[in-house]
Order: sequence, then C-alpha cells, then structure tokens
Amino acid sequence: MTDIFIVSHLLSWQHFSILTLAVLYTVGLYWALRNRSQQAQSRVLLGLAVICVLLFAWRWRVLFTGQELEPGEWGGLLPLELCNIGAFVLPFTVYFKKRFLFVFSFFLNLLGAVLALLLIPEAIHQRFFLHPQFLDFFIIHVNLVAIPFAMVACGWYKLRLKDSVLAVTMFYILGAILLVINLFLAAVNWPGDHTNYLFVMGPRDFPVLDQLFNLIPIPLLYLVPLIPVFLLYSILVLMPIVKKGEWGEQFDEMLRSFKTLGF
Repeated sequence: MTDIFIVSHLLSWQHFSILTLAVLYTVGLYWALRNRSQQAQSRVLLGLAVICVLLFAWRWRVLFTGQELEPGEWGGLLPLELCNIGAFVLPFTVYFKKRFLFVFSFFLNLLGAVLALLLIPEAIHQRFFLHPQFLDFFIIHVNLVAIPFAMVACGWYKLRLKDSVLAVTMFYILGAILLVINLFLAAVNWPGDHTNYLFVMGPRDFPVLDQLFNLIPIPLLYLVPLIPVFLLYSILVLMPIVKKGEWGEQFDEMLRSFKTLGF
C-alpha cells in the first residue's frame, strides 16, 4: 500500500512531486524572509543550516548501534561528497558572510544539490517518502538549494561572472584533495565500494562522465572539459540578474580572473 509513496524510478510522478515540493520550499523560504531584517534572515538561515549539519551527524549513530549497512551506504558516513561538504560549509557562509564561502555555496554546492535532487541516488529513491534516510537526503539537499538562493534573492550578494572562475578553481583544488583521500581510502580497504568521492577517480556509471573518461582516462583531469559547461551554467544563472549593458564588463572581469590564474 505504501508503494505509491516510493520514488520507484526517476521522473516518475513521485519524483516530480518531490521536485515540486523542493521548488515550493525554496520560493516559500524567500517569500517568508523577503521583508525581514538581515539579522532576522541570518537567524533563520543559520538555524536551517545547523539542522543540516545535525542531520548529517545523526548518520554516525550506526557506528555505535551495530546496524549493518549496504555497501553503497558507507560512503555517506564521511562528509566528502560535494553536498555533504557543503552542508558543513553552509553555516559558516551564513554566519561569516565571506564572499569565497558564498561562491562555494552558490556556484558549486547549489548546483550539486540540484543535480542530486534530479538524479536521486538509487539507494535513496527506493525508499518510502518518510523513511529517515529519504528525509535526511531531502531536507539537507533542499536547504542547500534554498539557503544560497535566499541569500541572493534577499540582496546579500550581487553575483558576478568572475565568481565562476573562483568556483572552478575551488572545485579542482577540492578535487585534488579528494583524489588523495580516495587513494588512501582504497588503500585501507574502506568498507563498501565508495572510494570515488566527487567522481575524481572515474565516472561511476554516469553516462556523460563515461564519455569524458573514455576521451581522457586520467583521474580528475577527465573533468576539465566540463569547465565550459560550468561557465555556460554561470551565464544562465546570471541572465535574469545582469543588465544588458553590463555583460561586456562582466566578461572582461572573468577574462582578467582567468589571466590571474595563468591562462
């Protein structure tokens, strides 16, 4: 009887319902905060960000209860996926209001959370809507989208195209760090089959990444062709915000940022 409340496959009506709920929550959070002071907005957003961290920390209870995990579930215990890292970064983003933290939370983490909601992991989408693992997944990821969106919509930050260059730099620095961590976890036989955080070791049966890895069969470097795709995503995000006469300045700033990195 509860089968109708299980996301049996992607793009099912159940999956569409989850995506609709995520959109309504994101818009509703902004709507509720739009006329509040920034101090009041900060308190609400910080509270939601802390809830995400506590939800992730709750996963560690299995280490003390002796609960058996499926092989694919071990990977979720370490805060090394992009969205899990983002859950820990988000409270600092809201509290300290530093631009480099915001760039990570908006340009990288929000995108990662949207992709996770669109392509719900198999271990999650076979769960009942109210299963703790599904609720954990949904609450964390919807807030990783809604909180950065609210910060922009409420006027905390003015997005700049050059920020995408910083985001790309952050991604590859993070990727290099995770490459070392992945190799270490594989060397110590970390339980399960998850020693490929951030897809840096290979595509993990992701069709688009499969093609890239066939073209460049080198860990991490095979993701380099995605840079133009990410820059296009950044342009699309800024289209409703940047005025027509400002695009020249925005592109000049982005090119100068690339030149600063040595490109």
